[in-house]
Amino acid sequence: MSLQADSALPVRYPAGPGPGTPMMSFLSDVLHGRAPVAREIDDDFALELRGQRLAVLADRHGLQHPTFAAEERRQFVTTTLVVEVSAWCVGQLRDAGIRVATYKGPALGVQLFGDPVARPSSDVDLFVAQGELPRARAALAAAGLRRDVRYPAWYERLWHYHELLRGAPGHPTLPVELHWSFARPGLIGGECSGLLDELVEVPCGGVALPAPALPWQLLSCAVHAVQHYFTLRPLFDCAQLALQLDDHGWLEAFDLARRLKLEPALYYALTVAGRRFDWRPPAAVRVLRPAPWRDALVQRAVARLPLVSFPSREGRQAMKAVIPLASVSGAQWLEGLAFQLTDRPLIARTLARLMDGRSR
Repeated sequence: MSLQADSALPVRYPAGPGPGTPMMSFLSDVLHGRAPVAREIDDDFALELRGQRLAVLADRHGLQHPTFAAEERRQFVTTTLVVEVSAWCVGQLRDAGIRVATYKGPALGVQLFGDPVARPSSDVDLFVAQGELPRARAALAAAGLRRDVRYPAWYERLWHYHELLRGAPGHPTLPVELHWSFARPGLIGGECSGLLDELVEVPCGGVALPAPALPWQLLSCAVHAVQHYFTLRPLFDCAQLALQLDDHGWLEAFDLARRLKLEPALYYALTVAGRRFDWRPPAAVRVLRPAPWRDALVQRAVARLPLVSFPSREGRQAMKAVIPLASVSGAQWLEGLAFQLTDRPLIARTLARLMDGRSR
């Protein structure tokens, strides 16, 4: 099995704006290690970069705009707070004897770019094994964190894979997400707590944060990209991680994908990233390709998605039926489809209010 970049993989750019746009050309240059031309950019491109939280990365590569200095200061402050609260939360959980990883966030920024501010974070993401969730919740509650009620607890347990907490000392409004999986229910074929067996300590601003090893990071970022409609930054994360894997890392990533039935997620995240950024993933990625009927449906749906912006409400609704096909292998997609089509947070909140009113 060859793990070299595959010149035979087709590059089919979707219709409309593509790799020739300033955003795609810039990201392709970064990905290929080409130094973009240092220059001042116009307001529209700067706005697009800020909207994708790529302004600091652009500034590091020579793109100049009057708004970038203030944006970097703001992102530095926010990322510093996230690092501080992440380290505090990790300490609380480890003191309680609970294994924990920081998920995405500043550690991933360091793994990707050597700089957490280049991939800014606005919240704390923690990952614990599902079986340890009650103890983790209790440990963080004892330290002062409280659940932020957005949806009923029963709804979050059944249709989500994290819960939102707030109340860290000194930063009470900073969101803290406690994850027990990196995929929505039904869109993964097993328990993913194995990532806690392969943690690395990543230096971030004077502290070391535990983070998943690169193969786990790649798989979780691939799932994130697919389940968030193939938006730009998650796809770019996948491509950047892919460039850092050696042959052993690739083999481990493929093995993890098979064990968790996530071969489609890894395949589509990498191949769509390849088309967007004019980059070719390893030849071995082709073995992950789903059946032709499934691939045709997914490819058609992905071609309709915007390259940079978030899809419309109608587009998101249409993707509910496609995401299971692009996420999990075998018949697991049927379970994923059932979860996707019954995921109705507004109805859940309405039911919770009605039940609360009756209890009074």
